[in-house]
Amino acid sequence: MKLNLKRFAGAHIKRILLNGMKILIFLMSTMAFCLSTNDTFAQETIYLEKNQELTPDQVFDILKKQTDYNFVYPRKLFLNSPKIKVEKGEIKISDLLNKVLSQNGLDFKITNGHTVLLVKNTDSSERDGIQQGFQVSGTVFDETGVPLPGANIVEKGTTNGVQTDFDGNFTITVQDQNAILVVSYIGFETQEIPVQGNSSVTVSLKESSSQLDEVVVVGYGTATRKDVTGAIASVDMEDANLAPNTSVMQAIQGRVPGINIGAVSAAGQTPSLSIRGQNSLSASNDPLVVVDGIIYPGSLNDFSAADIESIDFLKDASAAAVYGSRASNGVVLITTKTGKGETGKPSITFNTYTGIQEAGKLLDVMNGEQYIQKIIDFGQAVGLDVDQSNVADFLQDTEIDNYRNGTEIDWADRQLRAGVIQNYELGISGNTGKTKYYMSGTYTGQKGIIIGDDFNRTTVRVNLSNDITDWLTIGINSAYTNSDFSGQAVSFNNSVLLSPYGRIFQPDNPEEYEIFPQTDQLIANPFLNLLNDDLDKRDNLFAVFNLSLDLPVKGLTYRFDYSKNLFFDRKARFQSRDRGGMDANGIATKSNRFKSNWLMNNVLDYSTTINDVHRIGATMVYTRDFEKFDRSDISSIGFDVKSLGYNAVELGAIQTVASEAYDQTNEGFMTRINYAYDNRYLFTGTFRRDGFSGFAENKKFANFFSASLGWVMSEESFMSGLDWLSFLKLRLSYGENGNQALGRYGSLSRIENTQYVFGDGSETYNGQQISTIANPNLEWETTRSTNLGVNFDLFKGRLTGDFDFYVSKTDNLIVERSLASYTGFNRVITNLGEINNKGLEIYLNSVNIEKGDFTWETGFTFSLNRNEIVSLYGEDADGDGIEDDDISQGWFIGESIDAIFDYPLEGGVYQIGDTDIPNRYREGDFRVIDTNEDGEINPDDRVIVGNELPNYRFGITNTLRYKKLSLTAFLNSVQGGNNWYLADNRALNPNAFFPGRINMVDIPYWTPDNPTNEFPRIDYNPRRDHLFLQDRSFVRLQDVTLSYDLSNSSFLNKLNITKLRIYASGKNLITWTNWTGYDPELGSTLGGSPIIRSYILGLEIGL
Repeated sequence: MKLNLKRFAGAHIKRILLNGMKILIFLMSTMAFCLSTNDTFAQETIYLEKNQELTPDQVFDILKKQTDYNFVYPRKLFLNSPKIKVEKGEIKISDLLNKVLSQNGLDFKITNGHTVLLVKNTDSSERDGIQQGFQVSGTVFDETGVPLPGANIVEKGTTNGVQTDFDGNFTITVQDQNAILVVSYIGFETQEIPVQGNSSVTVSLKESSSQLDEVVVVGYGTATRKDVTGAIASVDMEDANLAPNTSVMQAIQGRVPGINIGAVSAAGQTPSLSIRGQNSLSASNDPLVVVDGIIYPGSLNDFSAADIESIDFLKDASAAAVYGSRASNGVVLITTKTGKGETGKPSITFNTYTGIQEAGKLLDVMNGEQYIQKIIDFGQAVGLDVDQSNVADFLQDTEIDNYRNGTEIDWADRQLRAGVIQNYELGISGNTGKTKYYMSGTYTGQKGIIIGDDFNRTTVRVNLSNDITDWLTIGINSAYTNSDFSGQAVSFNNSVLLSPYGRIFQPDNPEEYEIFPQTDQLIANPFLNLLNDDLDKRDNLFAVFNLSLDLPVKGLTYRFDYSKNLFFDRKARFQSRDRGGMDANGIATKSNRFKSNWLMNNVLDYSTTINDVHRIGATMVYTRDFEKFDRSDISSIGFDVKSLGYNAVELGAIQTVASEAYDQTNEGFMTRINYAYDNRYLFTGTFRRDGFSGFAENKKFANFFSASLGWVMSEESFMSGLDWLSFLKLRLSYGENGNQALGRYGSLSRIENTQYVFGDGSETYNGQQISTIANPNLEWETTRSTNLGVNFDLFKGRLTGDFDFYVSKTDNLIVERSLASYTGFNRVITNLGEINNKGLEIYLNSVNIEKGDFTWETGFTFSLNRNEIVSLYGEDADGDGIEDDDISQGWFIGESIDAIFDYPLEGGVYQIGDTDIPNRYREGDFRVIDTNEDGEINPDDRVIVGNELPNYRFGITNTLRYKKLSLTAFLNSVQGGNNWYLADNRALNPNAFFPGRINMVDIPYWTPDNPTNEFPRIDYNPRRDHLFLQDRSFVRLQDVTLSYDLSNSSFLNKLNITKLRIYASGKNLITWTNWTGYDPELGSTLGGSPIIRSYILGLEIGL
């Protein structure tokens, strides 16, 4: 009964939230027409730090710094104006303006939301005798001919001004025919237009290229986007906290070409992350993560999206070369927030959302009637005498009562729930002039869609920096994270297999779970996990101290960073039964893990410009880090007293202890040179030398080089006539990176336990033997990459994009090889082989419509990657003149790392009456191709039948804004086709798991009465096992966010609320795919779990 109430409550909550979202949309649409910009301006305030006397120009400087308003007036208008007295404290902007303007015979009017024009008031105009002069009309366009509504037209040297209408038209009366019109528009370059007696003018404004001056993080420093010569992608995380993401990477998924981020199906799960495919056979392909300039060895789930300012991805070898031996898989640079803005009162922000989560898709499992028919069909298929008139004869004892009562159990429905996710963020930031600060606290709670799957995280961050003098700045960035995964979820992976007539509770004791829902002890009750006492808590403390020093030489700076990172993991569990459901009289496990590391950076940086033409920069780095790890595990089984659980492991009858410890260190030297000539020709060169304690005695250090060139073609004189081209840059780079790809003791000999017997009748003695031989010449894996790229900006920012094509080669692959027994050793770790990668990446962003208060913007990403094993061991054992493959590892020369080697299927099923059925095959079996045509299906018939890797990926983001209403929708897609992006889908196999004893997915398997050509017979047991491959291609409506910004209303200003935004967001809303498992991106099917679909409502407040 309790479970039924939970399902009812979950459905009720979902209906309430969905209805709430509809109401929210209605309220947003209504309020969009109810708020007045003038009312907002009239109530908005600023803060003055002290009593003082200010000139009008000083007043406007303060207003510009503390507000988003743009004030339009001639430069020398207030040249001889008297100062005004102001008092410390808050003052309304309108009152301050009136105080300044009234003594100068001026007034103001607000146009285009945040533009303020200064005008002569009526009385003043009449008193000064200004006469109506010459009337000028015209239209203002951008360079593509699109009208610019809200452009400002001011008569030069006066306060006389107007603004263009929705179609870009204006009419202004100037003093005479020789007047000059000053035309300006936000985001465009200001122009001066001499009237020269013309009553009609047409103005074409050129868009400003200031976005090219955006600063990106490049590793041990920053650079402007227009100066970057490597393949770098940047993501602004401003609104990343408006979606139900427990990991910061989820907010980026599919939005950056070449950055592959996986989906999640559990609470608090960390998605997979890779950059530009796979570069190694056996080592990790995870990218290096750097946080605030410090290499970070922890989990990306330790961060709250609210604390992150931006994320930069170094994708090619030249960009990542500054990190040398650990950068072959790319680098992720995370920059956290700092105190920003001008001196003034602190900014306080609060953001919260709550919502529900549900399973994206479930498998279509057989109901009771289909389950009975399946058992009958299976019995007949294997030759049993099945009496269909007496079904109870072939049901298990625990199933009979439910069958006779007509009671069926939907096991998936019983194990799922309406998950709840909630998030609360509080941030305080500011700048006192000398000190910048950012402090925040975040709590995230998630009750997953599977009962018992819970996650709670608390993060606290304090970032401070202080200008001790004008040449010395010190700071500290610190964060603490507590993640709680305690609790064990039900065993959802068995939900498909359990009988619809099975039992959850014991019939004689409805408060106790039935140990085995069916009499058959093949599958234990999935709810037994809820009886276990489970602890899983993880703490992380991360702090970075930094010091910046401006040295006496102009352009020369020194920076010192020191970080300390502490990880504590505590895991414990007590359960009465083992995983198979058998009574073990109590099993207790307890594990404590502690990891500590420190890192030190010394960065010397120099930059100078010679004759405004030559820009030279140089960076030198010395870095060192150290890591120490300790683990202790204890377990016990057989408890007479269970009440203390894992808190008294010593009470168990049989106890085991295990421990582990290690330490390791890295050291690096790096030099980078930058040169730019006349903003047209760019060069970057890097050298890095790295050492790692884990490498072989003779190969502790390695050198890595890179060089990159850039040509800003748009700065060339022969391109000056192309008005539609704002920016065009070609990039070419080459670089080397390393992959440590090795444990800290991988080059040393290793021992393992063994047993010895000395002579006949001897006891068995425990001992050790060398299992892995040492390799004193083990080298680093090295990736050499070449990248050709193009960056462009067309039609004044209406279309921007990047194209990148890359090729890379990784050699000296670190692989553990088996040795022949006569050597006396089992294994050796050595260098061998080569892998090649190549790919194409495209990023486009277009402003489709920008008219009045409405804009429509589209972002598009595309990426394609191919890898190939070029060589392995260099052996040709069969003497055919071709290097041998390694079939046991699934590695094949000339094929992808993820190539699928299997028996090829011809398509279709052998039918009754077919005469070409091979020996040991029968009707209802798949047709397997005899590739070598020897008349038999044997291992020699296996070939490469496909690939697990995607064919290509793409993403499309559409953002629509109307006044303060914003809607963003993101489509994410991974595509296969032509035998790409395949996976083994066991749900397609009717004989995947004891079909005569358990339930299965509802598929129309072959029978004599149902001679399908798509699925085999229910007892299909082929002579040669093969995979059930299916294409995982999909298109997903991944994220939709609707928000309305209520900021700057008169009512909110009275409450001192500077920002108020309400929003609704959905994640993983619709998936279009032919994959018949739970989810194509996860590749989940039998034994897996579904992707999480989310709906949230949120509120963001600023003070």
